Amino acid sequence: MGYAYVDAGGHAGPVAVLQSSAMATAFRTALRLAAESGASQVSAFLPGSSEAALSAALECGMRIKFPMLLMSSRDFGSWAQYLPRNPGFM
Repeated sequence: MGYAYVDAGGHAGPVAVLQSSAMATAFRTALRLAAESGASQVSAFLPGSSEAALSAALECGMRIKFPMLLMSSRDFGSWAQYLPRNPGFM
């Protein structure tokens, strides 16, 4: 169904799902695991087009701390199904 990685520092990502309808559940699970890890903070990079991930983050009280903009002259991938590990993978 999907994949999620949570590091010891509390960062959730990458997260990838086969169907965009699974993103909210996968991301909430990753956030819960990050919170339970004992890390001092929880973080993630969220594409703005991933409404499910953004909604879950806001419901959990997360803040947008480092906004970025990715621009491309062509379409690629589905950001509704993937949350990157860091901006270098976007």
